Amino acid sequence: MRVLHLNDCAFVARTITAQATSEGRPWRHLVPEQVRPSTTPTGPLAPLVYAPYVVRRALAVGRSDVVHVHYGTSAPLVRQKGIPRRPYVLSLHGTDIRTQWHDPRFRPLLQRGIDAASIVLYTNLDTAEATLAVRPDALHLPQAVDPRIVPAWARQGGDGGRRRVVFAPRWSPDKGVTKQLSSSRRRCTGPTRTSSWWGWTGGPGRLRPPRLGSGSCRRCRTRSTSTCWRPPTSSSVRPTRSCP
Repeated sequence: MRVLHLNDCAFVARTITAQATSEGRPWRHLVPEQVRPSTTPTGPLAPLVYAPYVVRRALAVGRSDVVHVHYGTSAPLVRQKGIPRRPYVLSLHGTDIRTQWHDPRFRPLLQRGIDAASIVLYTNLDTAEATLAVRPDALHLPQAVDPRIVPAWARQGGDGGRRRVVFAPRWSPDKGVTKQLSSSRRRCTGPTRTSSWWGWTGGPGRLRPPRLGSGSCRRCRTRSTSTCWRPPTSSSVRPTRSCP
């Protein structure tokens, strides 16, 4: 069976496709940068800008028997005019069903995509209740992780002997930012200062961590927190784009 993974979140599609390829399965991956523009085109030339992405999707879907769509708002992309009809599996990765589902601007679009999917999967257990309320037959597919791409741990210098703790998600309520900030405040301030906390510069709470202590809590100047813990001599892990 020819399977196309369309889009990606947290390297799930890349990891699954790589494993399938190693087993000789004819599975392919259309990465986010090939699925649609990173920003929505506007103006009179918008159709011309968008056209190559539609053609690319149409060709990729046409060469597949099944499409695995990653992220709820991506489902309409396989039902646009000119895209061959194929059954699709829809993976809800988190923010789509956890946050956007409750937003009137996104709910109709998500509902149509969920209803039309042959199978609906959810990645995170905290979204099980919301997902099953919409699709009672939805299945849990745990986050796929390839341990080979995880940077090797190495003790980092420059933190005064404190343990470095990396908060990998964006600093937002749906990622537990309040609890994370409370915990980091206890460990980054005061005479003990047992930990040095790091996180990337995304999310509404991104400006708050630096004010927790005297330089003990820092922010990564990159989308990927892999640079917070990888040793200087290791290769960088290419960050995935945020789920569109």
